[in-house]
Amino acid sequence: MNLLDPLYLILASILIIGYWLVPRIWRLWYLSIGSGLILSFFSWISAIMLVIISILTLIALRFPANRLIHGLWGIIILILIFIAYRALPSNNIIILIGLAFYLLKAIHFLMENYKGHLGKISTDMLFAYLMFFPSLLIGPIHRYKEFQSDWQRQTFDKSIISLALERLIWGYAKLVILADYLFNRKIMNFITTIEADYPRLAEYLLSLQYGFHLYFSFSGATDIAIALALMLGFRLNENFNNPFLSTNIAEFWRRWHISLSDWCRSYIYQPVASLTRNHQLAIVATMIGIGLWHELSFRYLLWGGYHALGLVVYYKFTNSFGQTIENYYKDRVIMLWIIKIISVLITFNFVILGFEITRSQDIIQNYQRLIFGG
Repeated sequence: MNLLDPLYLILASILIIGYWLVPRIWRLWYLSIGSGLILSFFSWISAIMLVIISILTLIALRFPANRLIHGLWGIIILILIFIAYRALPSNNIIILIGLAFYLLKAIHFLMENYKGHLGKISTDMLFAYLMFFPSLLIGPIHRYKEFQSDWQRQTFDKSIISLALERLIWGYAKLVILADYLFNRKIMNFITTIEADYPRLAEYLLSLQYGFHLYFSFSGATDIAIALALMLGFRLNENFNNPFLSTNIAEFWRRWHISLSDWCRSYIYQPVASLTRNHQLAIVATMIGIGLWHELSFRYLLWGGYHALGLVVYYKFTNSFGQTIENYYKDRVIMLWIIKIISVLITFNFVILGFEITRSQDIIQNYQRLIFGG
C-alpha cells in the first residue's frame, strides 16, 4: 500500500463518501468491510491476517470468567504472530501491511478490557477500531475509548472536511517535496558530490539526510492518516511534534512517534517499573521493546540500548544537577537561552548519530567513516 498511489486516494474517497451516505446503524460494519477491501486491493494476505487478528481478539474477549488468563493467551498469540513474521528470512516473501500497528491496537484492547476500562463492547465497534483504514499503514496507534467517543458524538461538518483537506495537502507536500525531492534527491546528490573529498562530513550529512527523510516521510504519512480519519469523523492523535527541537532525549521521545511511545509507556514501562520498582530497568526494557518493534535485529537492539543509555544518563544528570543549574541561572534570561540552544544541539546530534546504527547493516563501517574519514 503506497500513499502516493492514486488508487489509494480513489478508494479512500469512495469509502469516505459512502460512509456518510449509509444509515448510521450500518456505518461501523461498512467501515470495517470497506477498510478490509481497500487493504485487499494492495495485499490480500494482509487483509486476511487483519481479519484473523480481529477474530482472535474477539474470541479472547468472550471469556469473562477469567479475563486475565484469556487476555494473556490472546496477547501471547499476537506476539508470537509478530515474532514469527519478523523472523522470516526475507519480509519480501510475505508482506503484511500494517501488522506492527494493528497488533499493538489489539494488545491495547485486551489489556484495557482486562483492567475493566472498556465497559460493554460491541462486535462492530471492535472490528471498526482494529480495521480502521486511515491508521492501518503507519499509525498513529489510537486508543479504543477515544475512537468510541468520536463515534458517539460524530456528525458531518463541512468545516471539518475543509480542515482535513488542508492537512491532507500538507501531508503530501511533506512526502513529495520535502522527503522525496529535497532530502532523497537533492541532498543525496550533494552528498555524493563531496563524498570523495570530505568523507567525514559526507557521513555526518548522510545521517542528517536519513533522519530528516524518516521524519518527513513518517510525519507526512501521519498527516494523511489524520486527515482521512477526520473526514470520517474520527480524531487521531498527533504522532510528531517538532522532535528535532527537543532540549533533552526524554523530551525527544515525547515528541517522536508519540503514539508508540505512549503505548510502550503504558504496556512496557509501567508494568516493569511496578514489578521491579526499578526506573532504569523499566527504561531499558521500554527502549529495547521500541527497537525490536521496528526490526528483530541486532542493529535495532543496539539502537534501543543506545537510547536507553541516553535516557538513563539524562535522568541521573537531571536528578543530580538539573535543579541546581535551573536555580542558578533562573534570573539570567540570556544564559538560559544559551543553555537551551546547547541542549537542543546536543540532543539533536545524539539522535542523529544514533541513526548511524540503523541506517545500514554495516554499523562499524558507518562509524569508522564518521570518525576516521575512510
